[in-house]
Amino acid sequence: MDSPSFELTNRDLIELLAALIQAELSHLRPETSPILADLDWSMLTPLGQHASSPGLALDSIERFALCSRIADFFQLQSSGLEDRLLTGKTLGDWVTLILASRAQGSRSLGFSTSGSTGQPKLCIHTWPSLVDEALFLRTQLTSRLETESPRFLALAPCHHIYGFLLTLLVPALGSSQVIRGHRAYSLARSRQLQAGDILLGHPLIWNHLNNGTSFPDGVIGVTSTGPCDPALIQALLSQGLGCMFEIYGATETAGIGLRTHPAQPYQLMPRWQAGEDSLTDQNTQQVYPLMDTLDWLDSKHFHPQGRKDRVVQVGGVNVSLSHLEAQLERLDWVDRARVRKMQPQQEGERLKAFIVPKTSDLSVEQMRQQLTDWCERNLTAPQRPKHFTFGSALPVNAMGKAQDWPIR
Repeated sequence: MDSPSFELTNRDLIELLAALIQAELSHLRPETSPILADLDWSMLTPLGQHASSPGLALDSIERFALCSRIADFFQLQSSGLEDRLLTGKTLGDWVTLILASRAQGSRSLGFSTSGSTGQPKLCIHTWPSLVDEALFLRTQLTSRLETESPRFLALAPCHHIYGFLLTLLVPALGSSQVIRGHRAYSLARSRQLQAGDILLGHPLIWNHLNNGTSFPDGVIGVTSTGPCDPALIQALLSQGLGCMFEIYGATETAGIGLRTHPAQPYQLMPRWQAGEDSLTDQNTQQVYPLMDTLDWLDSKHFHPQGRKDRVVQVGGVNVSLSHLEAQLERLDWVDRARVRKMQPQQEGERLKAFIVPKTSDLSVEQMRQQLTDWCERNLTAPQRPKHFTFGSALPVNAMGKAQDWPIR
């Protein structure tokens, strides 16, 4: 297949637009998120108010925000068509405009980082590099199956780089069926699967699917967006999962490495050449600094050793612990704050915080309630600590170094 000639279909673009719209509106009007998830997304879906057909009912502020997000994602500025988004009346109008822009050569896509350390960063990926990586990943996945056209169950959104590649582009390259959302989760959770199914999720989703029920033969999994506990993967394999593909990468780079068992090192994907503290794209010669410390076994195999900037993954989203601690310490009565990820097997998959208050005027319950309320108003769901511990000093070990604390 000539990878640059492959094109997204109307259905692909509707899936992408639906994911982008739901993500944007979840911040602008979170109370309607469940309604949007059940909307019948199609070319005829109205963008504004419509008497006879349910639609998005966008007001002017929401429309402007969405048009900006869509223009960035599809790089419509390159074709000069971005202003025409504001005049669209249906989802189909936006699909037609995006296709027109891509026909004029504006085929790169811009994926946004989570913004956990401040303003989200837009990372541009060329269309040939995206398709080439999807072709490589599809070959790796289907090599473990007896069918060339597996069924994909998408348990991750398609507007992030991992979700786009694995739940949209990889299936589209082979005209495979894709099942998304609640139906995909229900089938996976109840093990109503079939041989040749590929489950595409992230560590938090896989933890929910670890329910002790056996997988049918011939089902494989894929995980990315952050480290997946080896004990969790082993538990899923013991329940009959054929294998688990782990993809190591980032929004800036897309996929970097791949492995099929947690005891193995990651194998560097063909696109990359390893440097001392960077990677070079052999197609473009662009150099990318490494965000993690990597332990290289040779020029093609490595073990990740953790982030350099105290960023963790919660529900597939990057969260900067240092940035979050600084936000908490701006509260009038908080002296020091320490945030960590919970211990997966004992405590959960979310964040916990240790707080040293400046004053004893508040009770523990009052402090906990104030923090919970503040987090609800100011933080996204992945950033919100789900448990608060209070003390007179941050926990340290005998050598004075920061240490973990148990949830009681």
